[in-house]
Amino acid sequence: MRKKFLFTLIFVCSAILSLLLCGCYNNDPSVEYNNMRIRIREHIWIALPESAVITEYTDTHGGFLGDGDLTATVLLKNDKASEEFIKTVEKKWMKLPIDEEEFSEKYNCYFESIKEIFSDIINEDGYIFYRDRYFEDNGTHTSFSYNYTLAFYQPDTRTLHLYALDT
Repeated sequence: MRKKFLFTLIFVCSAILSLLLCGCYNNDPSVEYNNMRIRIREHIWIALPESAVITEYTDTHGGFLGDGDLTATVLLKNDKASEEFIKTVEKKWMKLPIDEEEFSEKYNCYFESIKEIFSDIINEDGYIFYRDRYFEDNGTHTSFSYNYTLAFYQPDTRTLHLYALDT
């Protein structure tokens, strides 16, 4: 009787564990693609149009503190939804080339402290968006932790580039 009970208990526990593990497994690529779109929206505060294609996406966040970086490249199609997205970018983001005083005023950040980040795009044509997420959370700047988002939109190629760093 005892062996039968033990066997039944092991079988039931194994079945429950198997069901739980199967429930955690998701092989649907659309879920991952939608999660990428959500992550990008969370960083730039603008939803991507449905027609936009994420051509490159890398997220190295992980570990105990979740440090890492996120890079993404998004290609915008030539449609009405993308045009609305571009109008929002033009209205809310800063036009390049960068005016250091305007940048410091708009993003509450000293341009000199992040000049290296922008070295490749300072003289480009396009729009930039910058968020100091550490400052948003703590109300102060620090050199111990860098949590920022940088997005750059190139109108000539209709390409959005995103870089987010968490240290």
